[in-house]
Amino acid sequence: MKKKAVLADRKNANNIADLISYMEAAKPKILFLCISSLQDIFEKFLVTNEMMVEHSSKCSNNEKTYKLWLVEKYKKFCHSLVDFLQHDEKNIVNMSLLTLSNFFKLEQEYFASDSPCQAVWPNVVQKLLDNSSDIQSMLFPVSFIFEEYSARHIFLTSFLESIHAKLPQQMSNTFLNNAFCCLEMVSTEINKVLVSEQEQLSESTHKEKKLLSSCWLEFLKHQLPMNLYKRVLVIIPDKVIPCLTNPLKLSDFLTHSYSRGGVISLLALSGIFILIDKHNLNYPEFYPKLYSLMNPSIFHTKYRARFFYNLDLFLSSTHLPAYMTSAFIKKLSKISLHAPPHGLMSCVPLIYNLINRHKTCRILIDRTEQQRFTTDPYDPNEKDLSKCNAIESSLWELKTLQQHYSPAVAQKCQKIDHLRNSQIPIAELLETSADDMFGRELEYGQKIKDTPINLFRPQGILNNQDNKFSFWCME
Repeated sequence: MKKKAVLADRKNANNIADLISYMEAAKPKILFLCISSLQDIFEKFLVTNEMMVEHSSKCSNNEKTYKLWLVEKYKKFCHSLVDFLQHDEKNIVNMSLLTLSNFFKLEQEYFASDSPCQAVWPNVVQKLLDNSSDIQSMLFPVSFIFEEYSARHIFLTSFLESIHAKLPQQMSNTFLNNAFCCLEMVSTEINKVLVSEQEQLSESTHKEKKLLSSCWLEFLKHQLPMNLYKRVLVIIPDKVIPCLTNPLKLSDFLTHSYSRGGVISLLALSGIFILIDKHNLNYPEFYPKLYSLMNPSIFHTKYRARFFYNLDLFLSSTHLPAYMTSAFIKKLSKISLHAPPHGLMSCVPLIYNLINRHKTCRILIDRTEQQRFTTDPYDPNEKDLSKCNAIESSLWELKTLQQHYSPAVAQKCQKIDHLRNSQIPIAELLETSADDMFGRELEYGQKIKDTPINLFRPQGILNNQDNKFSFWCME
């Protein structure tokens, strides 16, 4: 009722003061209603320039006093919303952040100077970073605010000040998670700006990239919890590297991650390769380390599809030496003997494509001279790719897999005997799971009306010629 009265007639403006006073000791439900009512009131006033003193130079003193009073109440409401960002009730926190974001966007269009909401925005950033819970779900509804250059600039400046002010022991896991969520959202928006300004970046975009680079580099100096470490490595290739003024400054972080082994090394692959391929990073240990990551456990990791996709990309150059590509092909064949069927659905086509792409490696499946081996000359424990003797070996593993119990796998392996010039598209095979293969077998089984269950059709329950039943006494 009070909201409707204020919007209907400015004579009821004192209701604004009443609504603000109600918020001080209100229960969550009443507080939510007060915030919603005041949001509608001040949004209407912003759009209609009700609080713009500059537009009323010819107005009476009473009019100016009224407008200044409105601005004062608006500022008080904004400060209250900042305090509510650490409220116990999540819906109050979300509503306060959404209201502040809406005010910020409207002020860009309708408020001339001394924007009250912009003035409290550094405090908003501080409250978000210090929030005791993960703010990712809170930021999603207000992602539109980061479309504004001024919002991004204020945020990044405040973020840098906040992270500089904290000692390493004061960096809780929650703080680091919140910092990452904010940086990821800002990076996403700046990437959109970079795409739109591909030909020539504006001066403001250059400054923004420099500021964002400082934020990311400062953030990555801290020890990250394992889950956050993985999330950072996942977004670095697409969201972080394009936004940095000098991506090579990430080389220490990525090479250290690459040398850790396990899943962390898998996730660091893409970032390292981009620095090598596009930014001239000199890292001679890239391929030996990649080779060492190939073991049977790779088929059981969450990032199996990502690894095989990257492996296909990294070995796409036809300028790689034959000993290196043959070592990778042979190692893939070796570990495929321990792979589950759904892992073979992407591994075997990758081997096929590598042999097709690197013609010198066809000797692994098509030797003209006859040789007898008592043991495989390939040494899987040799770390030096040039000394593992892969090119002296053969892909007998694939010949073995042609007798695999899964018809789909056996069929894939038989293609090695009939190489063509075309490549097998493996992108659609990377995410193949055991459930997918089982579902296809069920579909195939439904098409077969009569399923053979015996080699010869039986002529009754017992066969007289079967000596197995000679001990029975039939009456």
